[in-house]
Amino acid sequence: MMHSLAKSSPKEPRTNETPQQVSSTTSNEPHSWLSLAILLWLDHAYTGIYAVATGCLLVYKKIDRESPNDGTFFLELILALVVYPATELLRLHWGSVANLIESPFTTCTANLCGVVTSLVVGYFIRHQFFILDVDVILGSIALSLAAAELLLAVITGFIFSTVHYSEYGKTGPILVTLSAALMLGAMIVIVSFGSD
Repeated sequence: MMHSLAKSSPKEPRTNETPQQVSSTTSNEPHSWLSLAILLWLDHAYTGIYAVATGCLLVYKKIDRESPNDGTFFLELILALVVYPATELLRLHWGSVANLIESPFTTCTANLCGVVTSLVVGYFIRHQFFILDVDVILGSIALSLAAAELLLAVITGFIFSTVHYSEYGKTGPILVTLSAALMLGAMIVIVSFGSD
């Protein structure tokens, strides 16, 4: 009799999990995509490197080369040290949130921030007063990371829209496609139209 009391009943949970936690871990729905999360983390680190390196290059060019005026120098410094990192970190945050909550609308917002950051990087690659090869290399790496994230964001946006079709309907894929087209268009404009 003692032995039968020691056995636990099969209906009791093994841990302190709630029924929602148990059901969510056993479902076959896709959750956040690890490849996109890793790429977003790498771009977080590179954003700081890019901003500091571009700021240092601007100071070097101001000291070593002849700048047209101080206004242009300070504008480029604000673009490199304030506008680019702020918008890029906002884009990366919304991209991470979209990946975690499986939302195509947040993916769309992250892609729209990517338009601004792509145009700022494009300015430093093609249109600033004096362009060094290092500027082009740093900017190309930033644009390559953004393009890879855009590709993965479009794929995950479509997956999330399909899985949660009852919640988002047809607007999820449409918004992801339009925002991705805007960001890709900004990248194409950067590559196609130079200052020459």
